[in-house]
Amino acid sequence: MARRAEQPTARQVRLGSALRTLRLALPGKESEWNAVLEKFGFTVSKLSRIESGKIGISDADFARMLDYYNPEKNHRVYLEDLRQRSNVEGWEADVRNIVSADYADYCGYEGDAHEAFNLETGLIPGLLQIREHSEANRAATPWLSDAEFEDRLAIKAKRQQVLTKDNPLRLSVIISESAFRHNIGGPAVMKAQLLYLIELSEALPNLSIQVLPEGSPAHGGLFGPYMILSFRETWEPDIVYIEGLTDTRWVERQDKVQDYSKQFKSLMENAALPRNDSIALILDHANNL
Repeated sequence: MARRAEQPTARQVRLGSALRTLRLALPGKESEWNAVLEKFGFTVSKLSRIESGKIGISDADFARMLDYYNPEKNHRVYLEDLRQRSNVEGWEADVRNIVSADYADYCGYEGDAHEAFNLETGLIPGLLQIREHSEANRAATPWLSDAEFEDRLAIKAKRQQVLTKDNPLRLSVIISESAFRHNIGGPAVMKAQLLYLIELSEALPNLSIQVLPEGSPAHGGLFGPYMILSFRETWEPDIVYIEGLTDTRWVERQDKVQDYSKQFKSLMENAALPRNDSIALILDHANNL
């Protein structure tokens, strides 16, 4: 699982995006390509590759760009720290040759996120799955070889460490009750999975689990699953990650991201069961298996 030298790290992609955001915030024509290219002596290709995270940036060029973009002091300190971290390959860099770049980036973003808000409409969230439950989902990806599937199980297990590391991810999960009716892996595996949800909920103060009951009226959760990632620094905008069967999609426009956030909050407050009622419902499903 060696990483190819040309592959960017997830933090490098985020740094490039942050620099692009600073450029676009410049007044008038100063934000346009030609003005920046002339200022720094870059080619279009070089600036594009820096902003997309495909290449790194020298100390001198980085300092010149920050001087020109002139972010406030705390913002500049954050960007300098992000640049230092962007040169450090997280574990997700090692998997870029066996999974899509988007998924590898997601693993990096998830690892750096401060909070996450996950809606699941048909599955148990990956961060909360026991291995036996994950193994039982093998039939959903028949195009993968056994070795490739094992690689993905290992990646999922690595991802799950965000909940128990130092400064763990604060995760709020809403799961549709219908996910408990899929007899994945047989009754014993499904019961173990449901009891594990309860165990995690009791053991981890950074985890909140709520259930959308099947009898609830129409709500936004019917439109499908998603994950919102929120970062500690206010300058780093929230992003939405939507995973499909064979590909993924990012939502980064902040007005659209806010729509997802508002929907999730509405589900938490108006449609999903409170925590204690949710745990009781999960236990009821487990006891009926």
